[in-house]
Amino acid sequence: MKVWLTLLAVSFAHSSASNDTSASAGGGHGVEPLLNRSRFSADGARSGRLTLAAANSTSRSDGSAAVLHSDLTGRPRGSEVSKGKQAAVPHPEDDDLPVTQQDSGLRRGRKKRASAGLRARGHGKGKALNPMDRLSDEVERIPTEVQDAPSRSESTYKSFRRTFFPGVMHNPSLVWISVALVALVSLWFVLYFGFVYSADREDDLGCMGNEMDPGSPGHQARLRRLRDTGAKLFSRLGRTDPSATDIIMVFHHPKHFYDDGPEAVEGKQLDQYFIVQKSGAWLGNTPFETLLMEREKPTTTKNEARIAVLTDMCTFLPELGFEVTPFCSIDGDEIFLRVSLRKEATIRYHMKRVRWWCQLNPRFVERMGVDQPAEEPASSPPYVPYSAKVCDRLKQAGFADITIQDVYRDLGEPGKPSLAGSVDRIRLIMDQITEHFDIDAAVENGLLVGYYPVHEQRKMEMLREVWGRMALVLDMSFYQPLQAMRAYFGSRVTFFMAWTGLYCKALCGLLVPAILVTVLMWSDWYVSGGGVVLAASQVAFGVLIILWAAVAFRLYQQQQGFLLADWDWNKRQSVGRDRPAFQGEFVPSDLNARIMMRRASPTKLTISRTASRLIVASMCLLSLAIFYVWSTVFQVSVTAQDLNITAYVVLGILIKVLDLIYTPILLMLNEFENYRTEPDFNNALIWKTFSIQSITYYFPFLYLVVVQRHTTAGCPSVMGLGSATADCVMSLQIELVATLLTLTVFRLLEVAWQVWHIQHNLEEEIARVRLEDESLHRHPMEEESKFYSFEERDFLEMQLQLVISLGFILLFGAVAPITVIFSFVLFVVQLRATAWLMTHVARRPLPRASKGIGPWRELVFGLMVVGIFVSGFAVAIHGEVLEGAPLLARLSFVLLWCSAGFVALGVVTYSMPDEDQETTLLNRRRAYVEAEFGARQDEGELKISLNTPTPPQRGFGGKKGLARCLSMVVDLKRAEHYEAVLSHDWDSIPKMPAKKRE
Repeated sequence: MKVWLTLLAVSFAHSSASNDTSASAGGGHGVEPLLNRSRFSADGARSGRLTLAAANSTSRSDGSAAVLHSDLTGRPRGSEVSKGKQAAVPHPEDDDLPVTQQDSGLRRGRKKRASAGLRARGHGKGKALNPMDRLSDEVERIPTEVQDAPSRSESTYKSFRRTFFPGVMHNPSLVWISVALVALVSLWFVLYFGFVYSADREDDLGCMGNEMDPGSPGHQARLRRLRDTGAKLFSRLGRTDPSATDIIMVFHHPKHFYDDGPEAVEGKQLDQYFIVQKSGAWLGNTPFETLLMEREKPTTTKNEARIAVLTDMCTFLPELGFEVTPFCSIDGDEIFLRVSLRKEATIRYHMKRVRWWCQLNPRFVERMGVDQPAEEPASSPPYVPYSAKVCDRLKQAGFADITIQDVYRDLGEPGKPSLAGSVDRIRLIMDQITEHFDIDAAVENGLLVGYYPVHEQRKMEMLREVWGRMALVLDMSFYQPLQAMRAYFGSRVTFFMAWTGLYCKALCGLLVPAILVTVLMWSDWYVSGGGVVLAASQVAFGVLIILWAAVAFRLYQQQQGFLLADWDWNKRQSVGRDRPAFQGEFVPSDLNARIMMRRASPTKLTISRTASRLIVASMCLLSLAIFYVWSTVFQVSVTAQDLNITAYVVLGILIKVLDLIYTPILLMLNEFENYRTEPDFNNALIWKTFSIQSITYYFPFLYLVVVQRHTTAGCPSVMGLGSATADCVMSLQIELVATLLTLTVFRLLEVAWQVWHIQHNLEEEIARVRLEDESLHRHPMEEESKFYSFEERDFLEMQLQLVISLGFILLFGAVAPITVIFSFVLFVVQLRATAWLMTHVARRPLPRASKGIGPWRELVFGLMVVGIFVSGFAVAIHGEVLEGAPLLARLSFVLLWCSAGFVALGVVTYSMPDEDQETTLLNRRRAYVEAEFGARQDEGELKISLNTPTPPQRGFGGKKGLARCLSMVVDLKRAEHYEAVLSHDWDSIPKMPAKKRE
């Protein structure tokens, strides 16, 4: 009860003191405001003492009452009036003292008054302070601390600015404009990425006719367009493709004369085409017997080796259940070998042999009693290893009359159900061929003309309508049917296009702020030569680029994580296999000592890779020297009028010449490093290429930002702007725009050249043939052999151009926001041009498996980190914020900028994890379905084991073991015109009947 009474009395005394203080201040006593905020007036203190004395006179001792009668500010009762009046009069020299000395005097005065109060209460040294008095003191100090907080904060800020930013004037307008721009654009980012942006996660093109929740503005219009397209295309779903061919192999026609046909080849040189088996006994285990016979000869001709390969393909592939049909080209210079895998029994056999993964049928999931929303991408059924006995187990578990098509998803053509889609069939065929024969080396050395997967006309027409039309260049939704693309082109191409499409969407969100900031900066530049608006725009846009880059990076991480989970790549082992060119000795495997595996010597690998990296480092130094010479010559010796023409032309020529020189050297170095798998080989090539190209593209601009200003000539003048605008920032913006425009124009010219070259070759060849017979027409499959071939190197070059363009934004976007506009144009052109090429005039690429975009993710993140340093340095050196400031202020700004940038990266990373809610839901639903499916199989397996004895196992060995085992499952047939190939009766091989594309 005493405590509550004391608190009530203290509160009342504080309110009375505050009122008296306000009254005295309003009465014009001349008391300094800062001192009035730090203590009560004398009258208020006296009224507080009387009130406290009346409240505690009956319950406290004389000592404690004396304490309560003391002044609330810690002064003795007898001297409160005199000391209060003295303190109320300001010292005549207080105004002349610096702010820090005034604050120190105030702190010392409060400390002395607190000590005096303790002595007056009788609590000197060695005496304990009453808890009630301590509580009273704490309550009294709260208003004083709150009132002193603004002054202390202001003093700390001024001290910090004088210490780390000397000579920099405080400009409130700069701060408010920067904060307003950051807040406004951040709100735009929230609206765009939260409500406008949508990830491409639809199940496949078959769902575009279904009623779906739009989910975001613009999504409903896109679905309406897809439904209209589907109404036109799905009316032809009942038709089958004009061809049932999966892969075409093109051979030299033996009767056609080739200049290199009579060329002598040593028998031992044919060893490079044989893939050594794991057992090491490849001489007696290879199915290429005819080529092996040519190897035993001392010398043979290239023409005979070509015939041997053709003969072995016509013998070996049919024994594996593949359908093989040769036909002659329209002009008689080539033989096309059509290879297809259409028999369902053969497909199931090869799936079982390689432990293939198949997706469960959604209808079977419902039949198991699992109800999941079919329209949601997170309800996609899981992938499970293929099992031929799954139907027997499920029948024992209570699923009567169930077939294999009821369990696994149907990926076949309309009216022809199949467990394997076109991508699966192509991979199964190529796995069998590349297990014994290095087909890439054969193409490189001239034993084969080439090979390529065949386009499926129905699916290709669908992809053209929804993805490959140039009219879609104005479609700002940038929709891509990723699931259908993966089922047609493979996961490697799909990940590349998914990354490109996502950054097109992200750049579309950054485009509006970039235009706004560019207009503000250029208008302030032309009106006043650079001022507060220009400085605030540079700082604000630099912060916004850091936030945007972090958000875009995390969005792709989430997209890639969803795709990997949707395709179940995370549960499978490495998707790469040994490269045919991998060199190593046979040693026992670490997993099974009875299996011999190739392994390269660690010492040789270390030496070769160290030497290769030293050569790459030397090439980087050479590039630095070349571009340093360019920078010094064309930035110093050339006049300002010639700089804008000559320098850009020379720079473009240097970039292309170095690219042509370095590309074959990098390929040779990569081969010299002897990588085991194809993904490792490609990743190493990406790192080498980016190391060279980053110096080629970024060094001239880094030289302009860092060094050019401190040279004798200084920053080059800009034409038409006068001497006042001779600034490095304007030169940087113009050169960046010129470089991005050059990349865009080169890409458009490349596409135009490829289209013209293909059409010219086709028209020239058909015109030459029609001189003999006007009724001849080329078959579409033969026509595809003249199309452009997309190789791994092509995708590397396209991705490199986009990453370089993105680096321009991350490194120099703070001072040159106009780069966002032209980088966006380059991304859109690259996306639509690639889609058009792949669906109109390019061969179908070999579907390669991939677990993402590889090292490009680390490279983009590295550019983000380096971009924080470079952008902070550019703003500190060339920005209007620190114009004329000393070196210490600029270094302090860079450190503060980098700290804030890394904090922003951390916040975005924490708030946007790699696995979003939809991916988590997908994994949970799949885990539940897999558990239910496993329980049904275990139940059926238990009943089978109790009722039926285990059948004996039979094995097949030798080089013909696979064919004998397969012959028990399916009726094997020889290749058509097989006798003509063996007897070299090439005239009896017919030409393919001409069919027009539908």
